[in-house]
Amino acid sequence: MAEQIDDKLKKLAEKNFRSSEGNPRIEFRLKEISRHLLPGKVLDIGCRDGYLQKFIGPEHEYYGVDILDDGSGNVENLFLLDVTKDPLPFHDCNFDNIVAGEFLEHISNFYFTMGEISRVLRPGGRIIITVPNIARLYPTLCVIRKKNYLRQFTKESIKKPDEHIHGFDEKLLASLLLHHDIETIHCDRLYNFYGEHKLPELRLFKVFALYVLVVGEKIKKAGK
Repeated sequence: MAEQIDDKLKKLAEKNFRSSEGNPRIEFRLKEISRHLLPGKVLDIGCRDGYLQKFIGPEHEYYGVDILDDGSGNVENLFLLDVTKDPLPFHDCNFDNIVAGEFLEHISNFYFTMGEISRVLRPGGRIIITVPNIARLYPTLCVIRKKNYLRQFTKESIKKPDEHIHGFDEKLLASLLLHHDIETIHCDRLYNFYGEHKLPELRLFKVFALYVLVVGEKIKKAGK
């Protein structure tokens, strides 16, 4: 099973290893993520070509983690590992910020990964997560049509590495974070990425949101 996990994640990485520059969907999401970062060290899990660096300032020290090197050379502090089974190669409480953008929905062992994230995040530090909105229109229509939007993690799903194997909403993410001593401090739905929306009233309906964004803060325990 471990070999299957490695195979799927590597295929997913290879599929996504194209330049983020000029992609309005990616730029929109990363810009929103950057608004919630604290000054200090940033660990970007599933960093691709490190394009988040475009949206952060000199007050940030950037580190990237991915399963493969995209070959762009954009990430100086790049660490290659499979975060579903490999411990993060950092000391405890080492980072002020951890970013997990469009990542958790693709991995099976997210409890292990979240445990490692919590370990290397300092008390009071932030994690910023974005995932596709499971309540948006397409997944909802799949349910109505009795079509499985989320694929099981099998040999068949490995052949289609862009498929999601988990779905999250704000409540599920908040519960997952709290299980790892991280308190949710902000939730948002991200709607549009091509500029100002012509129909702002659509923001009233969850089915039109593209992403869910959740910001968590590592709980400070007494005596630590």
